[in-house]
Amino acid sequence: MPNQLAFKDRLELTIALANNQHNKVAVLDLDLDNFKLLNNSLGFHAGDELLKKIATELKTCISDTGTLCRVGSDEFLIALPNCVDEQTITTFVCTILKSVSQPIQLAKQTLSLSCSIGISVFPDDGNNYNDLINRASEARRLAKKNGGNGYYYFTEQLNKNSLEFLCLSHQLRDAVVKNQFVLHYQPQLDLVSGRIIGAEALIRWQHPTEGLLYPAKFIDIAEQTGLITEIGIWALKEACQQAVTWQKSGIEPITVSVNVSALQLRRGNMVSVVQTILNETGLEPRFLELELTESILIENIEQTVLQLNQLKALGIKLSIDDFGTGYSNLAYLHKFNIDKLKIDQSFVRNIDTPANQAIVLAIVQIGHALGYRVIAEGVETEAMKTHLLTSQCDEAQGYLFAKPIPSPLFYEFLLAR
Repeated sequence: MPNQLAFKDRLELTIALANNQHNKVAVLDLDLDNFKLLNNSLGFHAGDELLKKIATELKTCISDTGTLCRVGSDEFLIALPNCVDEQTITTFVCTILKSVSQPIQLAKQTLSLSCSIGISVFPDDGNNYNDLINRASEARRLAKKNGGNGYYYFTEQLNKNSLEFLCLSHQLRDAVVKNQFVLHYQPQLDLVSGRIIGAEALIRWQHPTEGLLYPAKFIDIAEQTGLITEIGIWALKEACQQAVTWQKSGIEPITVSVNVSALQLRRGNMVSVVQTILNETGLEPRFLELELTESILIENIEQTVLQLNQLKALGIKLSIDDFGTGYSNLAYLHKFNIDKLKIDQSFVRNIDTPANQAIVLAIVQIGHALGYRVIAEGVETEAMKTHLLTSQCDEAQGYLFAKPIPSPLFYEFLLAR
């Protein structure tokens, strides 16, 4: 295969010809999924043989029409000239995906691979080598982020999102240093008695120029940059300290719930972090609840179960957030040492339909059968509340009771109750 310098020369020549003939040129950035894992498992020699087989498959796919180049361990670039339209490109890309996924015999084993492909197109996405390569690479990263074994086209919106990402990630680092975050609290009530039994701590970013930003604006960026770890520790400590402050003021103790990200759990030090914060703030463990999503829990079942058991041994509560959106995980549910299921608000929002009523009822019955309490989020009307009571749901939170509010207002809310 040509090296990257030769590939650059050929692509620039292809672009020049396409410009004269008013044709399109597609640039593909291809990366094998989980190659590092295979390389480490099989050994470097086998990994090299695997790459040779893949390169042969790719050369067969492009025939004599395109140019193929290997630019990294398992990363390839492809230039495809004379593309009539997007459908032509997509058909070619699907051929590559199918070819790479064919079983490969290696080291007396049969392996199945997949790849992620990013696509940029001349002249739509750029008119020079650097722009086309960079944008194909950016699209490939998005394909990889969305699970791999697929492809993404670069678009102007993707470019705009990238610039916004770079800007916000820089500002987010500054926000961590300058402590620009605040917590708002939403009450959680026992549905039968109406008594406030808990509060979910929800993070907000007090941006210096854009005002109060909600998690949807910055949490993904925080996770991708690794800043979620520092932010998560701050939120956990702040929520625990606030719970102690409320107790010292004479308010009846309530449980404070804090969301935990996948990255925090993957770090493997969550138990020591929680223990340290409980010691520093003086909060009794029984008044702290950690909320984890279903997707986090099944990433590494054995390691997750071990961490959950260690966290429970501290005396805290654990709940599964957004329950019902990862229904394929039900087989693992009985393995987790948790206390509560939180029904995803998408089911509560449409609880007036028979299908969603049935789903809510099923979740409640599953939870109770396993000894868990069940809470519904997003409760906004009395009708929703009535349906939940009929389903024997235990707890609820939502705008019907109160929006998430700053701690001083939440304190007043508690006093008024």
